[in-house]
Parts: sequence; C-alpha cells; structure tokens
Amino acid sequence: MARIVRCGLIQAQCEWSPEKFSLGEIKKKMIAKHERLIADAAKKQVQILGLQELFYGPTSAPNSKLAGTS
Repeated sequence: MARIVRCGLIQAQCEWSPEKFSLGEIKKKMIAKHERLIADAAKKQVQILGLQELFYGPTSAPNSKLAGTS
C-alpha cells in the first residue's frame, strides 16, 4: 500500500523596511508571519515543511543597500 507524504515549502518576502522598522521589530513581524504560514500548512495536513534559510529579517543580497552597494 502506497503512503502519501504531503510536503511544503515556505518562501516569504519581508514587507518591512529597515529604514522604517528596527531589526528587532522586523524579526518579530517575520516570525509572526511564518507562524501563520506554518499554521496554514498544518491545516492542509503538510507533514514535512521547509523554510527558507533566513526568514526573520532583510537579506544582504549583492544589490541591496545592506550590502553597501546601490
């Protein structure tokens, strides 16, 4: 008998700018956002869930202001 395992991935955008919010505030908002997304996945009976590596703040991508480039 085959067993179905439901998997999911969460990739979410940070909607809050470090120019307007402290990094602590952003972290709290992003954790709350991910808690809602995780709860939604649980309602869909997801058994294995992957989160992005950095999910609670802005990233320092090569073209971002945080990386020191414009």
